[in-house]
Amino acid sequence: MRPVVLDLDQTLIRGEDVDWTLWLAACEGALGVPVARTLDWASFPVHTDHGLLASLSLRLRGKPLEPGEREAFEQLVDQLLVRALEDEPNLFTPVAGAADFLATTRERACIATGNLRASTRLKLRSAGLDRYGVPAACSEDADTRSGLVAHALRKVGWEPGAPATSFGDAVWDVQAARLLGIGFVGVAQSDAHEVKLRTAGARHVIRDFTNQATVIALALSADPPREADASNPGSAHGG
Repeated sequence: MRPVVLDLDQTLIRGEDVDWTLWLAACEGALGVPVARTLDWASFPVHTDHGLLASLSLRLRGKPLEPGEREAFEQLVDQLLVRALEDEPNLFTPVAGAADFLATTRERACIATGNLRASTRLKLRSAGLDRYGVPAACSEDADTRSGLVAHALRKVGWEPGAPATSFGDAVWDVQAARLLGIGFVGVAQSDAHEVKLRTAGARHVIRDFTNQATVIALALSADPPREADASNPGSAHGG
């Protein structure tokens, strides 16, 4: 079986609203300025926790991160997430069928996420997916989405140019798969989300992993994304 790399949030697990609120609070605590939910996050150059924090500092304060602020952010994310999970251990839940899919592909599966490593472990444990021991590339490992995907895939024996399949929910997931020349399967939450992913170039889109026969077939043979539809403004935004 070809290697399979999966995004974490909204691809393997649910819990976006609470997670987003905690993450914004950590950014505000570290930077000392308010951060609006309505920012155009797709316009930021790096979509990892560390990359977004650095970009927020430049955009909202007009200066780079100061010494200690990155570490303060990491500590705040961890503290807020641990506290939230103490109140609600099952805060994060697996996308339907995700556990069965990981059980089937565990020897060739990996995760690429912009989350911090500690956050990734906590989320997987909350969702009950940590038992599969799937290796992960996190914010600490690369500055770009394609770099994260490649780093994760190398953990399961992939080499550049070899076949692989990526599962993700955002436009930057599509773009990374196209750049690396690997297969891509979008994971959409709605009809509008599916349109966004297909406009970005996704040839294959699923809603969850419940149809194991279909998902395994896609993991084995999914095509790389086509070129994005530049005429559609929705192609510039992530899912």
